[in-house]
Amino acid sequence: MAHRQRNRPKQPTPPPVSTDAAPGREESSEPDEPAIASDITVLSDSLIRESVPISRERRIEQAAYRLAQQRGFEPGHELQDWLQAEKQIDDELSSSAPPRDGMSL
Repeated sequence: MAHRQRNRPKQPTPPPVSTDAAPGREESSEPDEPAIASDITVLSDSLIRESVPISRERRIEQAAYRLAQQRGFEPGHELQDWLQAEKQIDDELSSSAPPRDGMSL
């Protein structure tokens, strides 16, 4: 008796991987408009960040993070980092701001 082979549907083959594409960007057959729009968004976001002043609290957060990073994020120094960052930012702000009454100190 002859053995019949079942007809199995073929598995789709994955598309070939291109090594020419930039890292993080997948090659596609679509036009480049989405990538260009994405680049414009990134550029406009960076311009907005440069033109809009960062709040005092945000600057303190960033400075405290850098202090923690410099010592390898060792726990137990969070308050010390915050207070040091607060003093640093307040010193920077007071030295760059004109005197309130228009007279120098």
